[in-house]
Amino acid sequence: MEIKRQKLGHSQEQLIVEVNPEELKPFLSQAAFNVSLEHKIPGFRQGKVPFEILKEKIGLSPLWQEAGTLFIKAEYNKILEKTKLNPIDYPKIEILNVAPDQPFIFRLTLICLPKILSLDYSNIKIESAEPIKVEEKEIEKIFKNLQFSKRKESIADRPAQLSDRVEVDLFLSFKGVPLEDGQVKNFSLFLGEDYYIPGFSENLIGLRPNETKTFSLKYPEDHIDKKLAGKTIDFKVKINNIYSIDLPPVNDEFAQGFGFKNLEEMKNRIKDNLEKEALAKKEQEIEIKIFDELLKKAEIEEISDILIDRELDKMIEELKNAIERENDYSSGGKMVINFDDYLKSIKKTERELRDELRTKAEERIKISLIIQEIAQREKISPSPEEIEEEIKKIAELEKDSKKAREQLNTEAVKNYIKNLLINRKVIDRFKK
Repeated sequence: MEIKRQKLGHSQEQLIVEVNPEELKPFLSQAAFNVSLEHKIPGFRQGKVPFEILKEKIGLSPLWQEAGTLFIKAEYNKILEKTKLNPIDYPKIEILNVAPDQPFIFRLTLICLPKILSLDYSNIKIESAEPIKVEEKEIEKIFKNLQFSKRKESIADRPAQLSDRVEVDLFLSFKGVPLEDGQVKNFSLFLGEDYYIPGFSENLIGLRPNETKTFSLKYPEDHIDKKLAGKTIDFKVKINNIYSIDLPPVNDEFAQGFGFKNLEEMKNRIKDNLEKEALAKKEQEIEIKIFDELLKKAEIEEISDILIDRELDKMIEELKNAIERENDYSSGGKMVINFDDYLKSIKKTERELRDELRTKAEERIKISLIIQEIAQREKISPSPEEIEEEIKKIAELEKDSKKAREQLNTEAVKNYIKNLLINRKVIDRFKK
């Protein structure tokens, strides 16, 4: 078997493989069986036709063609070993020549993982994160949100007050022209919260049900909707319903409603969780710094468009999942959106968003390749005990930890955790 190799660019490789007819002959017997299943020969059951009879009835060419197909399947991994290629998918196969007693020639076009041409990470060191102390006001904010989740609401026939929940009809315009998607029916919000636009809820205080008010507000310069950012928008708002809010007292009984023994235990748990979250955020910032340094030090082959598109698919799916999680609110007053709503809010199509994320997708692929390269060079790999310990930690987060551990005890999960630990070990190598 002779292999000629040619680089096509964008991580694509082309192989022209020429096989001596003698190497194909061992596959003719299986080829004859496969072909005989597709042909009816009088006097013989399908799959039971002798080779010579089959050759006489349909000729040798179909048998050699099937033998060629079997050869490629059988020898494909050996071809990869000889060429030391690492394709991301099964190749495109083109048969160039197949005929009895002639060389069997075929072409393989493969999309491979890009190669790292150079990488010097010897001088990279980033300061490790220190434990973070949480301020009392952050704990109070969590208690306020939890308190709010246990609120009781009752319809109120009076003017709207601070902290009420109101349902309103909105009509937005700019210089007399109605805004696209600027009409909203029965929009719910809590007066005093400025997540919508600063100053909006203050304009509704004192209004009664069925009363309407017009006013103008300037959108912040950094507003997510770039078409509205910095502009003064005219609002026409009609109050539909007003609900007064009754919040429960924060005491031991309140804490027990969340599964804690008392208020002190609840507060300590919240403090601990906030400190862990703050530390995790700091660790993520350090991780980004390390990745930035590694990207500067690496020279990598061009990345295939197919590989980038697959990474973009993953990123879009991650974004959709994040939007779903954001919709799982414990309190009202926030609009539930889907992915299409999100695209509308940022005034982009999915194609435009993908184009915007393309550079980030390339960076993610490069970082993954760099981590694999460093792990290989430094012989970084977690032990079976470390993998089991990580599975145990994950299982303990579930209510039925024993059942969860059984579900996690699969090769697919172990490989995922192995890669997770490799990433962690490689990143830790650059912390000081």
